[in-house]
Amino acid sequence: MIKVNTSILMTGMILAKPIYDYQGKLLIDKDIRLSNNYINKLLQYKIDNIYIYWNKEDVSEVTEVIIAGTKLQALSLIKETVNNINIAEQIDIKELEAVITDIIENLISDKGILLNLTEIITIDDYTFGHSLNVCILSLIMGIALNYDKKALMTLGLGALLHDIGKVYVNNTILNKPSALNTKEYEEIQKHSMIGYEIFMKINGAREEIGWIIRDHH
Repeated sequence: MIKVNTSILMTGMILAKPIYDYQGKLLIDKDIRLSNNYINKLLQYKIDNIYIYWNKEDVSEVTEVIIAGTKLQALSLIKETVNNINIAEQIDIKELEAVITDIIENLISDKGILLNLTEIITIDDYTFGHSLNVCILSLIMGIALNYDKKALMTLGLGALLHDIGKVYVNNTILNKPSALNTKEYEEIQKHSMIGYEIFMKINGAREEIGWIIRDHH
């Protein structure tokens, strides 16, 4: 199988892995032959890349970095967390720690983890997908540096929450397709300190996690 960008898909290609949305809903199952309708659906959901069988006789699997269920759970939780910040500036640290523990266990159990960096995640939501990718890549580096599990937990939580300050940045700036002007750039730069201040108000906040949020740039 090979990973291809949805912009170059052609009818007749066969999907090698199932495609889910961020809520875990199956969009298209594996082994489905792509039609124009399916391709349009992928584009509609802004799925950037998918796996197809390059040679149907050769269906060797690419090792997953994180099992699908854990990815979907983590993605759903980070989205829920950001929504809750908008409502009451509250984060359930214990719930986040549980999903980080699952991710760490998945990464540690995969002996070939550092050989599989292209197999991170395919997500239709940039903001939350980016946070999860940063978390996974940070933990991969932490494992390579022999961090203990306590340090990995701190690293993972800080990485997953690093962009929470963006909830207070105007969406027109966050989603601007062209380059930011000086005023807009100064505005978006504030998200690191805003995120730190939000995080340090919650129950169970730890300073070292706040440092990652504050200093991630």
